[in-house]
Amino acid sequence: MFYKVGLRSQWSTAVEFRVIIALVVGLVATSFSPIFIRLAQVHLSPDATIFNRFWIASLALVLWNGLSGMRRQRRSRHALWQRPNWLQIVGLLFLMGSLLSTALILWAWSLNQTSVASSAIIHSIAPVFTAFWGWLFLRRQFDQNFLIGMVIAVGGTLIIGIHDIFQTGEALQGDLMTLLSTILLGAYPLVEEKLKMQLSARDIVQGSSLVGIVVVLPVVLFSGHQILPHTIKGWFSVISLASVCQIIGLGLLAYCLNRFSAEFISICHLLTPIFSAITAWVVFDEILSFDCAIGFIFVLLGIYFTLSSPSTLKQQDAVSVPLLE
Repeated sequence: MFYKVGLRSQWSTAVEFRVIIALVVGLVATSFSPIFIRLAQVHLSPDATIFNRFWIASLALVLWNGLSGMRRQRRSRHALWQRPNWLQIVGLLFLMGSLLSTALILWAWSLNQTSVASSAIIHSIAPVFTAFWGWLFLRRQFDQNFLIGMVIAVGGTLIIGIHDIFQTGEALQGDLMTLLSTILLGAYPLVEEKLKMQLSARDIVQGSSLVGIVVVLPVVLFSGHQILPHTIKGWFSVISLASVCQIIGLGLLAYCLNRFSAEFISICHLLTPIFSAITAWVVFDEILSFDCAIGFIFVLLGIYFTLSSPSTLKQQDAVSVPLLE
């Protein structure tokens, strides 16, 4: 397979191991997102939950930069504004933050009206939209192996939630909001990939979080909902959402864009419904069927298939940078 020949011939063992571990940990971290959202929404509205996710993540990253050295941070900012393409970078950050914040609000709203498993299944078609947006706007070309692998992986996640697909009634509105969220999330990794050529993973997460605050705050204020949690469990939920899902999860996946394409990262996201379904089974007593194991096998097979495609791997460039740098 191309993975065994091309990947190992261009990487050192240490770099290969680090990026793959970062990918797995990032996927596991993001899989907790619907769980923490559901827990937080016991105490907060969906928009307030996402707002807290963004401002807590932004504050944590600002403090992180401070501990890393204020002088280096000032130099980085100065270099950014001195670049001839700084306006493009700011525009891409605003676009990415807007896509992420809008998608997350829709997702949070949908989780009030549909199950975690059903929501995760609908999000499984995000790679299809990522490939479509890449083909439409970036003129990306995909070979047969990549397309077959994507179809197999998406089919695997559909197997997991085959019973949820036929839900009707109140769940239908939640599923429609989830679908719109999925369409927006399909474009997110492509914008992130463009930014990764200019910024570190940490700067990307911080920038998108700051934009998220600007986008979500008016929604929270207009709705008149309570903004901050008032219980320890509420604070635990939003802090976990910000630290685990926003900073660790999205940060590590952004780091992996040094080596993997945005389309491949999107396909790897198909593992998150499986992690989410298992966690929902433990936390919310949602049914975990034998279909989950079958779907898991198909997703892994699809991901393995896409690794044989030249559309998956990039030339080694910045993979030697520290994690979240």
